[in-house]
Amino acid sequence: MPTDEQNNNRKKNTDQQEVTENGCMIKTKKSRTVNESEINRTENRNHEKQKCKSFWCVSITTFCCILNLIGGIFLIKYSLYDFFMEDRLQMRPGMPAYEFWKEPEPEVIVKIRVFNITNGDAFLNGTDSTIKLDEVGPIVYREILRHSDVIFNENSTLSYTATKILVFKDERNRPGILNETIVVPNMAALGIASYLSNAGFLVNLGAKALMSNADEEPLRKITIYDYLWNYKSDVLSMAKTLGGSILVPVENMGVLYNIYKNYSDKLNVKIGPKYESGEFFQLLSYNYGTTVPGFKLDHGHCNASILGATEGAIYPQFLDKNSTLYYWRKTLCRPARLYFEEEVQKGPLLGYKFVLKNNVYDHSNDETTIDCYKGNPDTLPDGLSDLSKCFHNFPVAASKPHFYGRSGDWVEKLQGLHPNRTLHDSYIIVEPTMGTPIDQCARSQSNLVIKTIHRVYPEKMKRFSNSIIPMFWIEIHQPDLTPLIIGVIHFTINILPTLEKFLGPLMIIFSVSILVLLMKKIIRKREKSEKEKFELL
Repeated sequence: MPTDEQNNNRKKNTDQQEVTENGCMIKTKKSRTVNESEINRTENRNHEKQKCKSFWCVSITTFCCILNLIGGIFLIKYSLYDFFMEDRLQMRPGMPAYEFWKEPEPEVIVKIRVFNITNGDAFLNGTDSTIKLDEVGPIVYREILRHSDVIFNENSTLSYTATKILVFKDERNRPGILNETIVVPNMAALGIASYLSNAGFLVNLGAKALMSNADEEPLRKITIYDYLWNYKSDVLSMAKTLGGSILVPVENMGVLYNIYKNYSDKLNVKIGPKYESGEFFQLLSYNYGTTVPGFKLDHGHCNASILGATEGAIYPQFLDKNSTLYYWRKTLCRPARLYFEEEVQKGPLLGYKFVLKNNVYDHSNDETTIDCYKGNPDTLPDGLSDLSKCFHNFPVAASKPHFYGRSGDWVEKLQGLHPNRTLHDSYIIVEPTMGTPIDQCARSQSNLVIKTIHRVYPEKMKRFSNSIIPMFWIEIHQPDLTPLIIGVIHFTINILPTLEKFLGPLMIIFSVSILVLLMKKIIRKREKSEKEKFELL
C-alpha cells in the first residue's frame, strides 16, 4: 500500500501538472488575443491606405476630367487648325515649320547638260553654215541648302544666311564623265570680242593682239570638269596683268564655279502677324539691297527689284488659283512669275501646279514699262533675258532650254535643238494652304551672246557675229518631300480640321460622363458606409 508520503507526492505532481496545463492554456489564450489585435490593426491600416488611395484617385480623375472639359470647350470656341496656321507665321524655333526650313531634308538634284559643237572645223572654214550641237550629260550633283545666322527682328522680319554647295553624285553619273572632252565656244575670246563690239578700232586691235599672243581660237577643246569648274584662259591672265582686277574681275570662267563660288547670301524676309499670310516669307532685301545683285541704283542702273519674291524654300500661305508665285533664283539673275495651270494630286496632298509662261523672257514694246533684262545697249530677241549684270558684264543671256516656247533668226544658225515641254519647261507644285513646295523644277539655259565682231579680228572669229550660242542648261529639281514633312502637312490640313469638329464635343461628353459615374460611385460608397455603421449600433 502506498504510504501517506507517496500519496502526497503524487497529488503534488498532479497539481503541478494541472498548473502546467493551465499555464499552457493561459499562454495560448494570450497568444490568440495578441494575434487578433495585430490583425485588427493591420486591417485598420489597410483600410486607411485604401481610403487615402481612393481619395487621391478620385481627386486626380476629377481634375483630369475638368481639364478635359475645359479643353473640349476651348476646341469648340477656338480652332486648333487656325492656331497652328497663325503660329506658323512666327517661325518659332523647335516648331516643325522652322526646323524643316532651317536644315531642309528634301533632296535637291542639280543636272547640268552641256552643248558640244560637233562640226567646229567645218563651220570655221565655211563648209557648214550652221553650228551642229550635241547635248552631253547630265552631270548630276546634289545641292545642299543650309540656313544659318538666323535673327528674329523686332519689325516682324527674319534675317538669315542661305548657303548652297554642290556634291557630285558618283552613283548617278556615268564613269569618267568629268574627264570627257567637248568642243565649246571660247568664252574668253568670243566674249571679249562681243563685249568690245561698240569700242573703237584701237581698243579692238589691242584685244586682237592679246588673243594672238595667247594663241586663242574661237573654239576650244576642254574636259567637262574644266568647263564646269576650272575654265582658265591665257588671254584673261594677260588682260588682268595689264588692266588689273577692275578690267578682268575673274580669271576662272568655269560655269558652275561662277554660280556656286561663295554661294552664301544674306536675306531678310517677312514673318509674323504684322504681315498677312499672302506676304509670308517674301523678300525685303537680298545681300542688303532691294535689287538684283549687279544692278546699282546709285550708278543709274535699272531698278531690277527683288521685293516680294521668295527664294523657293517656302511660299506664301493660302494660295488660290489666281495667285502668282514670284520666284527668285540667283542663276536666273532675276525674279520670275509663275501662274496656276492645274491641280495635281501628290500622294495624300493636293497640289497646285504653277508654270512659267512662254513669254516670260519677252520684252515689252510699251515705253512706260521698265524692262531691266532686255540687254544693253541692244535689245535681245524675245525669249532671252540678260544675265550680264550678275556675271561681271559678260555677254550671256538666259532662256528656256533648247529655246522652248520661243524661236527666232538665231535658231536658224543652230542644229541639234529639240525643244520639249516635259523636258524643258519649269514648274512648281505647291501645297496651297501652307505654301510648301511638294515638287519643283527650275530649268534655264545660258547662252553666249555674240554681237557684231569688229573687222580687225580674223575671219573665223567673225563667223560668229550676231549669234546666240547655247553653252549649257541646268535643271534644279526637288522631286518630293520626306515622309515626315508629308505626314505633318497631311495631318494639319486634311485631318485636323475634321478632327477638331468632333474632338471638342467628344471630350465634353466623355468628361461629363466620367464625372457623373464618379459622383454615383461616391454616393453609393457613402450610403454603404452609413448602413454598416447603423448595423453595428
